Amino acid sequence: MSEDWEEGSENVFKDVGFSEQEAEYLMIRSRLMLEVDRFVEESGLTQREAAKKLGINQPRLNDLLKGKSRSSASTLS
Repeated sequence: MSEDWEEGSENVFKDVGFSEQEAEYLMIRSRLMLEVDRFVEESGLTQREAAKKLGINQPRLNDLLKGKSRSSASTLS
């Protein structure tokens, strides 16, 4: 059995059909969330401490880390 596949771009969101603008936004947001997650893990800080450093509250950080928040990437800028 031969599987057909095609090589995608560097943006999976574009590859699955999002508009150029939306795909770029989603990619930026994904990368930002990965960096936030890495920061929390590597810092050894509690979520409350990490949230304070990021300028948000702990419940908001928890939502972001669990992917529950539909907020914009600008929240953390």
